[in-house]
Amino acid sequence: MLLPKPHHLRRLFYVSHTHATPVDVERILYRARCRNALHGVTGMLIYTGGHFAQVLEGTLEALARTMSAITTDPRHGRMRRLVEGGIGQRSFEGRSMALLEAPRADRLLRDLLDAPAVPREHAERALRQVMFETAAN
Repeated sequence: MLLPKPHHLRRLFYVSHTHATPVDVERILYRARCRNALHGVTGMLIYTGGHFAQVLEGTLEALARTMSAITTDPRHGRMRRLVEGGIGQRSFEGRSMALLEAPRADRLLRDLLDAPAVPREHAERALRQVMFETAAN
């Protein structure tokens, strides 16, 4: 597989409501890891029990293909894209899909989903907070 040149890389961060069970999440991860490895997509899925947050990295085409599959998946309820744009390098190099279980972050993700407007900086700060606070516990 040929990886895209860094100047063609993009990152997308979204949150969604879900009723997925832990068994559903395992199935999602298996399929995502296979599909993402094939298309050069890397990232992380955050699962709180009531919400998903996901960071995806790849080309515009690969991310569009991935988001098309995600938006038609009935395990996702309302969805909101919070950050999209070009990046210089991947943050999840070598990870076709990492998983972070973060039940204590459910309220934060709900607030991001429900807020009338979320500035990019706030969304990125919230993502870092979820990732680092969960990893520290």
